[in-house]
Amino acid sequence: MSDLKRVIIDTGIVTLYNQEFKFCTNLQEINFPETLEVIEAEALFYTGIISVHIPDNVVEIQKGAFQRCTAIKEITFGSKFTSLPESCFEDSFNYTVVNLPSQITKIGMNCFRNARIISLTLPASLQTIEANAFYNCKYCNSSLNFPVNLSEIGDFAFFNCKLVEEISFPHNSTIRGDQCFANMSNVKKVTFPSGYQIIYSQEFAYCTNLRQIIFPETLQIIENRAFLNCGLESVHIPINCTTIEYSAFKDCYLLREIVLNDNITVLPNFCFENTVSLKSINLPNNLKTIEFGCFRNSSLETVNIPASVLSIGDYAFYNCSYLKSYNFTDKQYTFGKYSLGGINLIEELSIPLIWKSNRGFHLYDGMINLKKVSFEEGINTIFEGEYANCINLKEIHLPTTLSSINKDAFENTRFVQFILPDSVTNLGEGVFKNCISLKDFTFNKNRYIPISFFQNSFNFSVFTIPQTVVDIRDNCFENCKLISIQLPESIRSIRAYAFYKCYTQNEIRLPETTIYLMDNCFGSCHLSRIFTLTTQIVVRGVYCFENCKDIEKLIIANDIKKINTGTFSNCQNLKEIEFPNTLQTIGERAFYNTKISSIELPESVFEIGFGTFANCYYLKHFKFGSNHNETGGYCFENSLIDFDLKIPKKVSVIRNYCFKNCTFRSIEIPESVTLIDTGAFENCTIPNRIIIHSNIYKVGQYAFKNCRNLTTLKINASCNLEYEAFFNNQDLVEIHLPAKVKISYDCFNNCTKLQNITMDEQNEFIFNTFSGGAFNNCINLRCIRFPNCCQLYSESFSRCSNLVSIYLGHFCRVDYEAFKYCNNIKYIITDYHDTLYYFNTINNFAGKYIINNVTGTNYTKLFQALRYSIPKAYVSGLNHKIYDSYSGITLLPVPVIFKQDYCIAIEMTLLYERDFSHYHFELLYLLAQT
Repeated sequence: MSDLKRVIIDTGIVTLYNQEFKFCTNLQEINFPETLEVIEAEALFYTGIISVHIPDNVVEIQKGAFQRCTAIKEITFGSKFTSLPESCFEDSFNYTVVNLPSQITKIGMNCFRNARIISLTLPASLQTIEANAFYNCKYCNSSLNFPVNLSEIGDFAFFNCKLVEEISFPHNSTIRGDQCFANMSNVKKVTFPSGYQIIYSQEFAYCTNLRQIIFPETLQIIENRAFLNCGLESVHIPINCTTIEYSAFKDCYLLREIVLNDNITVLPNFCFENTVSLKSINLPNNLKTIEFGCFRNSSLETVNIPASVLSIGDYAFYNCSYLKSYNFTDKQYTFGKYSLGGINLIEELSIPLIWKSNRGFHLYDGMINLKKVSFEEGINTIFEGEYANCINLKEIHLPTTLSSINKDAFENTRFVQFILPDSVTNLGEGVFKNCISLKDFTFNKNRYIPISFFQNSFNFSVFTIPQTVVDIRDNCFENCKLISIQLPESIRSIRAYAFYKCYTQNEIRLPETTIYLMDNCFGSCHLSRIFTLTTQIVVRGVYCFENCKDIEKLIIANDIKKINTGTFSNCQNLKEIEFPNTLQTIGERAFYNTKISSIELPESVFEIGFGTFANCYYLKHFKFGSNHNETGGYCFENSLIDFDLKIPKKVSVIRNYCFKNCTFRSIEIPESVTLIDTGAFENCTIPNRIIIHSNIYKVGQYAFKNCRNLTTLKINASCNLEYEAFFNNQDLVEIHLPAKVKISYDCFNNCTKLQNITMDEQNEFIFNTFSGGAFNNCINLRCIRFPNCCQLYSESFSRCSNLVSIYLGHFCRVDYEAFKYCNNIKYIITDYHDTLYYFNTINNFAGKYIINNVTGTNYTKLFQALRYSIPKAYVSGLNHKIYDSYSGITLLPVPVIFKQDYCIAIEMTLLYERDFSHYHFELLYLLAQT
């Protein structure tokens, strides 16, 4: 009842029923009778009442009775009901003062949730406040003084009550739920009297203005995140409190002082993380464990570790940016990863012998002000990443007992000079990685240099590898900056990327001993202008000399049988190659993107891989060996210029995109070839005449797509012409097709200059097929003669806008819209003994149907065959008009212009001599006339 504004309830009424006035949004005034005893659930839900006076006889108010009554400005309560139910005033009130009656013992779940109350008085009788009871009462600015009988406060009970400034608890212990006072951003003081033992999980989290909290002496536990992101400045943990859980004081940015009692043995994960105002702390004398990230990102200036401490967890003091010193007792500790590292002010460290085996990985990682490190004698190991990213570390005093330097130990340090002691026999990966200041390094007598050992290091240095080294491992000198590097005769293997992009002012010379090379080992390096690949250089990997731009001439020694994948790829100044007569295989991309202009392969070469000579833009002369039988895909893409291509006689397949984007003066395809694969000659300039010989069973998709200069195509093979095989050959004028050919989708699409298609006759009952779009948009076609058994699928000759005449042989099948948008078709010519069932599908195009080989005895059958199809037809040899009243069809003599005497001579085609048989002259005449 949306118009209802006022309700007067007569005396005697005892119940306001369930949802009785629900959604009466304009109801502003209601007078309850003194006899009223019960207000049922949602009785006044979402009404506009302004003032509520609950009579004294009301003993029960049910769930949601006044929910969403947002206009209530004034409320008084009766004296007999003892509890306020769930959601009773949820989302209600209009900035109202609420004084709860003295008999109330329980406030139900969500009772005042989101209520706009500005002041709240809790009665002394109150025992229970359930979960979310005052959730988000963000306009309530009263202090919370909880009554002495209150025993339980539920989860989130006062969450986000932003204007409350002070909270006082009664002397008896009250059970409180998680986050019950969280996000009260204006509360400044909390007082706990004696008796309280627990601060619950996130109880005061995000109370960003909470400056003072008074803990009771009875406190035993502070649960996880209890004071997360609070504004506390000082905290004194009472003597009985033995447990502080993880993140208890995390993100307390204003915390300057914390006093811990000696009964605390564990400081948990993240306990004081991000306490950026905390400059000092006295750790408990009985403390045993400092856990993960406990003081990370704090502002501690000095840390005194008591003798009781056994372990310091990962990141415990990481990034204590004002820290000047650690003070440890002379005992053994267990350190976690990164526990003492990160940004701080420490400049010098002395590592005691007693710590020799328990220093954690990356212990001092990231100490950006560290300049000097000394080790006591007896220490034998530097652990993984121990001094990584100490970007000002320049001085180190190693013990003579040192035997192991583990992975990344000195990564990204600033050593200028370093002598690796001979005592060190165990070296990890990347020990000096990213040491960009290194000028002078003396390597020891180890037999190998480990993976990434000097990666991205050196400052234009001279580096001599000792004669003891036999193995340089993966990425060892990758991206280094050297003046020169000497490879000793002892070297036997250079692993993957070992010298990749290693800059040297002087060229790298390989030793004259047997040496095994792995993937990309010298990629982008400075090598000799004339490079000899000797038999002693055993190339086991791929792309070994990729992008070596200094190489101009390559000499491949005798007895080498194979060039591996990408070996000289992107050697952009390589112009000349001498091949040995022993060479058999050239791997994929071996000479990709080089400046080679002329190549003559020896007779021994029988295989060239994928993309071997692709992007060789200057390549004009190429000679295959007589034993060549395999050319990989993309082999000459973007290469050969003005080239006379003669495919070797042992090749059976021209692989995918093999000659894409090349230019040819002539092409010879031998009888051995059976497949021209996908894109083999795509986008090429080719000779004006191509013959596809009879052994080829398939011309793959895109094989001759976008080719230029081709005018005449003769296909002798009964093969498959795949999708877009000759798409967009805009110079193509004439095509000869064999019998039993299959032309796929868009095969000759957009061959706009195509004028003539000739097709061989066949005696077998096997269909030639023309798929959709096969000759789409061949706008210069004017006349087509289809032999027997042709299947024309929908749109196979669509948009041939100048097509005038069609001859259909026996048993041809023409799908609906085969000649879609061929709006100029005038004549369809066929023989009588054909099935004639395609007339319905092409009737809309032709103006005249001419039927050959009809005798007088066949006229009745002809009328029956044409019934319901066409109104008239022209019959060759008929001398007079014949009308059949039953079928309504008229047969007429062929117009006089179709007599052979009037035919104009037609020039011979480029492919074969025209056959002027008795049924061809009509088509020839039409071609001449049009």
